[in-house]
Amino acid sequence: MDTVLQGRLTADPELTFTNKGVALAKFTVAVNRKKGDEDYASFFDCTIWNDQAKNLCASLKKGDLVVVLGNLSQERWEKDGTKFTKIVVNATKVAADLTFKTATMSEPESTGKTVEADF
Repeated sequence: MDTVLQGRLTADPELTFTNKGVALAKFTVAVNRKKGDEDYASFFDCTIWNDQAKNLCASLKKGDLVVVLGNLSQERWEKDGTKFTKIVVNATKVAADLTFKTATMSEPESTGKTVEADF
């Protein structure tokens, strides 16, 4: 099931690589909402992989407004006999929300892909 979030990055995305060299970015999105006169915030931990992870980290920073499309998954672990669970968004797309800003697009410096066009 796809989930869509709109919110702000709480920190700069963190880029890491697996042992096989696959890029992974982890980031948290704060989603604000209003209920009556009260403001509420919910925080969602997110991950994204491969070239999108690299592009996210090169393009967006703490405080940027983003739109995230992804799937929910539940992580489970145990520590000192106590069981924990956490819902994580496995993002398939992340984009800058242009409600309050403009953006300039450019090709990544090196994607390792070659595109041929016949025109």
